[in-house]
Amino acid sequence: MNIAFVTAELAPFAKEGGLGDVAAALPREYRRAGHHVRVYAPYYTLAAKRLELAWDTQRSFVLACRGAPCRFGLYHHRTDDGVDICFLRCDELFARPGIYGENGGGYPDNLLRFALFQQAVIESCGADGWIPRVMQLNDWHTALMPLYLMERRKRDARFAQTKTVFTIHNLAFQGVFPSWQYEYVNLPVNYYTPGRLEHFGEINCMKAALANANMLTTVSPAYALEIQTGELGCGFDGLLRRRRKRLLGILNGIDTDAWNPAADPAIPAAYTAAHPEGKAVCKAALQREMGLAESPDTPLIGVVARLTSQKGIDLILEGLQNMLSPGAQIAVLGKGDPALEAALVAAAEQRPAEMAVRIAFDERLSHLIEAGADMFLMPSRFEPCGLNQMYSLRYGTVPIVRNTGGLADTVVNVTPETLHDGTANGFVFNLADAGEMVNAVHNAITLYRTDRRAWRLVQFAGMMRNMSWARRAAEYLHLFRQIVAPGVTRKAEGTRLKAAVRKTKVRKAGAGKAGGTRQKAHARKAKLLASRLERPRRRTPARRAAGSRARQGNAIRR
Repeated sequence: MNIAFVTAELAPFAKEGGLGDVAAALPREYRRAGHHVRVYAPYYTLAAKRLELAWDTQRSFVLACRGAPCRFGLYHHRTDDGVDICFLRCDELFARPGIYGENGGGYPDNLLRFALFQQAVIESCGADGWIPRVMQLNDWHTALMPLYLMERRKRDARFAQTKTVFTIHNLAFQGVFPSWQYEYVNLPVNYYTPGRLEHFGEINCMKAALANANMLTTVSPAYALEIQTGELGCGFDGLLRRRRKRLLGILNGIDTDAWNPAADPAIPAAYTAAHPEGKAVCKAALQREMGLAESPDTPLIGVVARLTSQKGIDLILEGLQNMLSPGAQIAVLGKGDPALEAALVAAAEQRPAEMAVRIAFDERLSHLIEAGADMFLMPSRFEPCGLNQMYSLRYGTVPIVRNTGGLADTVVNVTPETLHDGTANGFVFNLADAGEMVNAVHNAITLYRTDRRAWRLVQFAGMMRNMSWARRAAEYLHLFRQIVAPGVTRKAEGTRLKAAVRKTKVRKAGAGKAGGTRQKAHARKAKLLASRLERPRRRTPARRAAGSRARQGNAIRR
């Protein structure tokens, strides 16, 4: 299957958030599964500084832009993994210091920049005859693509079967522009309607995909439900509820090679779940680097985040004194709101032995914080997926998170029951409230100090969790197959059902007890397959546990 992955960011060349990591990892897994993959991204000036690629091909083509020609260059490179990277270059639009803007503001011509980028993607596909079967689009910068495909199909039948999957990484960023900029979109005026681009008198790029893509995905199952509510739907909860049968939440994964405490070059000592001794070495190194008092028994809390209210940084400031009162330390790394940056720095100056702040994006230090901290704090007001809690689980750094989005999907709260069944891997609080956050932190500190065996079990559960991209890619590929050939998937299920029924009939007169047991087993299989045809069911943790207990009971009876 030809899969085009269209993105505004691509790590390590141009990245401002988690989207860049997704764009680097997910297409690689598609290729490993045997599919032909192209990643399309703009060629930014900042990316050019990091590019050391040998270009396999270079081409150029011209697009019409408000009646004037706009030249794009296509730079193609095939990676060692077999993924084709296609950078689309137009220096007039993308030769700038930032990806989306500078000094906290967006570029005034962002609609024009990304509208032309999307048109260039379709043009480049058509130019060399590589027609994608599925186009995976990401956030508002690629959300006009379903409309451009509608228009292209009128004159190019090769795109008639191309399907679009739009992935919502953060619904809050929608690409909203004044109506007078509609000429930048380069579409007929009949596309400026409430069912396509118009939203309360303005252009809303995100709406184009939410209303017109073949399928919608978000980056966690919980976030897929949250955005159908008035609280987190950002004005589109009604539309998303209407399209809920075409909305699916699939968790992000992490790069388990880059984030691996057993072989991480950014940390001073390697360790594993079975041999965690190196974590103490990392803790001491982190305390030294951040200027904190070196103390192996003092609980050390890590924070790596954009310093914004969405990430709950104001809650940390509000609850700081009570949070550290049991004798804890906190190390903070990030950039963001200047007011929050200044408040954090001032707080650290008042308690230098307990708190350290680094205002920066520092990849090496973020690895050291994940490895050296005992706990990792994420009090986000909303979090579509979140990656740092997964890094923390991987590194045995117990996450303390708010019950929202991907945090809710990945962190299992410590309770007597979850400790007993081995699923507890962190601490969860419900409200975006400083008091609740402090209580969760104190609960973590209490367990850390009073029951090290239970603490090790919590660490072990997190480190053993499978958070690889291979697992997530399989879920996306299953979705792609469903929308490309929906009848084929169900036909295959039906064929398996008929085969199971035939086997049941053939063995119906099976000899003795053994024959009867086989007959019952095949009947159960047929019933299960029939239920899948009627309504696909997910295996929840409760169902897995029930299945495990049933198997154990069968083994005892035998």
